[in-house]
Amino acid sequence: MMKGASYMARTSEDVEERERGLSCDVLLVTATEVEARAVLNVFPRNGSPFGQRHIGDSTYFDLGVIGGARTFLVQSEMGAGGPAGATLVVHEGIKALSPSAVIMVGIAFGLVPEKQHIGDILVSQQLMGYERQKIEQGSGGKEIIRHRGDRVQASPRLLSRLRASVFDWQEPKVHFGLVLSGDKLANHQNFRNKLLGIEPEAIGGEMEGTGVYSAAHRNKVDWILVKAICDWADEHKKDAYQKLAAENAARFLLHVLQQQGLAENNAGAPPPTQTPGEAPPRKRAKGSILCTYDIHSSYVVAVAWEPGGNRIASSGGDGLVRVWEADTGHTLLTYRGHPWLVKNFNMAPTIYSIAWSPEGLRLTSGGVGTAVRVWDAATGQDISIYTGHSGLLPDVWAVAWSPDGKRIASACSSIGTDKTIHIWNATTGAKILHYDSRYGLLPNFSVSAVAWSPDGVRIASTCDDKTIRLWDATTGKSIKTFKTSSRWVYTIAWSPDGRYLALANGNSTAEILDASTGRILLTYRGHHEGVRDIAWSPDGSRLATASNDTTVQIWDAANGTCLYTHQENAAWTTAVAWSPDGTRIASASSDKTVQVWQAT
Repeated sequence: MMKGASYMARTSEDVEERERGLSCDVLLVTATEVEARAVLNVFPRNGSPFGQRHIGDSTYFDLGVIGGARTFLVQSEMGAGGPAGATLVVHEGIKALSPSAVIMVGIAFGLVPEKQHIGDILVSQQLMGYERQKIEQGSGGKEIIRHRGDRVQASPRLLSRLRASVFDWQEPKVHFGLVLSGDKLANHQNFRNKLLGIEPEAIGGEMEGTGVYSAAHRNKVDWILVKAICDWADEHKKDAYQKLAAENAARFLLHVLQQQGLAENNAGAPPPTQTPGEAPPRKRAKGSILCTYDIHSSYVVAVAWEPGGNRIASSGGDGLVRVWEADTGHTLLTYRGHPWLVKNFNMAPTIYSIAWSPEGLRLTSGGVGTAVRVWDAATGQDISIYTGHSGLLPDVWAVAWSPDGKRIASACSSIGTDKTIHIWNATTGAKILHYDSRYGLLPNFSVSAVAWSPDGVRIASTCDDKTIRLWDATTGKSIKTFKTSSRWVYTIAWSPDGRYLALANGNSTAEILDASTGRILLTYRGHHEGVRDIAWSPDGSRLATASNDTTVQIWDAANGTCLYTHQENAAWTTAVAWSPDGTRIASASSDKTVQVWQAT
């Protein structure tokens, strides 16, 4: 069986493949050995075994050129999540091979046995993750399940090609419609009936689709699912039916490829933004508000910009994390996974901390309570939940991803004995180790900020004791302790080159420290109330600070000169994030808004 990919893995062979310009038009993805064998048996070999390419942690099978389309096959594990699940394997496959289309091929369960047959083919005209549900109690104690996700549309280009291929396809029947996706291996008829109760229009279900969609959508690549029915989501599963279904799906997909029309490498790339002879768009003046996001119903205390992308995540006192487009303010997803404090009294938990994973496919969030959640940024489906924190009046104020996206550091500020930073597996939620940051025996609030160094070696943290501590991220051993001027340090930020630490202080100042010696190199005094957040520009030349004085200030990291003061918020500014290109800033405020504005 082929080994799944870890998205950050890189080998010398990977680099060599990229340098040779290896690419494909279509990337096929399977999740089981039965599915992979079906593709390898059905697709023509032309007298020799399929070539294998080892890139990162994955093995790709070169299926040759079919209907003009260079085609490769890779296998993930079952399900969307996990280090070798569909999300990360597809993401890595896109980065490695630059396909214009990703097609998941294999087996599924049917939902309408009176109209379908074992071996019939299902094509995802739409896809919906069924894991996000709200369960209510109806009259007489009856359970009512309401779905809380969105339907997403498969690629119109691929749908058109598949529909056209049906006209000269003999058998079995091909059904186009809504396919459900989730991580459950369905073996019970009652479960099938519940799914139909939620979505009566659904034609079938499977386990990897949300991962395929998430990775393809993130990378602007066309996607679709082509799977055949092997059972009815009940206990009657047979190996022969799985083999039949997998081969039927592979045969139909081969038929589609042979009709040509999929040889369009990079067809998913965005169109050029400027036509020849057209004047470039006029640059907006510094400080110009480009978008105001005002959908939150309470104060906003956290904002994070997607790495290398155009999505923003924000959260606060309404208990929700919202993902939205930076250009338009259009809401893409509302995450409701954090439980309310008192369900019957409309008491929402504040979500204090959010962070994107390095590859932009996942988000982690924490707030009131001890739990920290990791979830799919495109579908809102939970991936893992960490429950290792403890204490009285707990609040998760600090979360940080390791640069390789495999681990998360979190700290729960509470009254109690848990004065620790926890390091845990981002996929499984299993604790790896913790760092003891206690500095006294009296009850007090513990860690308030955590930051992972860009090289992944060190973690910086702070408590309310005028110190910054550096830890070895692998062993948990203390490396150094630095003194600061302020008892409360709200945020720590590493410079992009890992040489400096920037501090947002409660005493109205911001500081830059040498990360090797702890020496304070610069103190910024432009604010007149506490500084809540601080962020380096992507090139490391500037810093942005958000303060209770309602301003965001941009200043020179080398000499502390104030370059611009943004004064458009009506209340405290609580968080700040730079766009990946360093031209825009998103600033959150207690006035219930997030503003995106021109920073250059």
